Amino acid sequence: MRGPVAALFLIGTTQGTTASPVDDSLAFAGFPPIPEYCAPLYTVQKRLCEVQHVYRCDANGQTEWISVSLDTDDSLLLERSDAEGNTIDVWQDTGKLFFGYIENADAVSLSAARAEGSDTFDQTVLVMVPPFLDPLPTHMVGQFTRTSETLVLNDVTFERFALAVTMGVNSVVINFSGDMMVDRSSGAMVESSLRVEAFGAVFKQNGALAQVIHPGESGFLGMSPAYDCDATSDAAPDRRPA
Repeated sequence: MRGPVAALFLIGTTQGTTASPVDDSLAFAGFPPIPEYCAPLYTVQKRLCEVQHVYRCDANGQTEWISVSLDTDDSLLLERSDAEGNTIDVWQDTGKLFFGYIENADAVSLSAARAEGSDTFDQTVLVMVPPFLDPLPTHMVGQFTRTSETLVLNDVTFERFALAVTMGVNSVVINFSGDMMVDRSSGAMVESSLRVEAFGAVFKQNGALAQVIHPGESGFLGMSPAYDCDATSDAAPDRRPA
């Protein structure tokens, strides 16, 4: 499931990390190249100093999604998923973080969640989980629930889906909750607020969506976050341009 897999890296990988040099064409070092059959759909500016680019990839009758994010710690994250929301690949400045499925007992189905209101999933994946040094089997069970809430930004209507996930790695239990915003038209998925409870601590990513930038508009594919970059809490004022 995309979102929870990437959220594992809130636990400790970003502290003290600096991003690879990145220009507006996303020619960054150390990451796998974005395939030629992928096209940028839009850029999303988020609250509390995060920017995310969304790419749609269509090939052989299949749709995949790639997101490239720059967060408050100047750390780059690339995540690739299928059209239903199942993670395919995750990379951070430090290298590859997702190493595939050990067992996919019940795959994520965005289609089912949209049609029926919710979807449950049960997956065991091999991922890097801080503070461990080697990829470890991580069992994830959870629910993906459609809410009645929507958000409209620059003619894009997002529907809010609530995530509740329990992960087990070694003897450690990690609880994840958060929001996934789904583009009603394209099916693109953009993570919003995330919360991870692990190792006796709580890690948060309060990336509420603030602005959508389409191709040809100022800021499209830019790697400069625009909102609340000097904020220290989610109570900070919204600095959205008038």
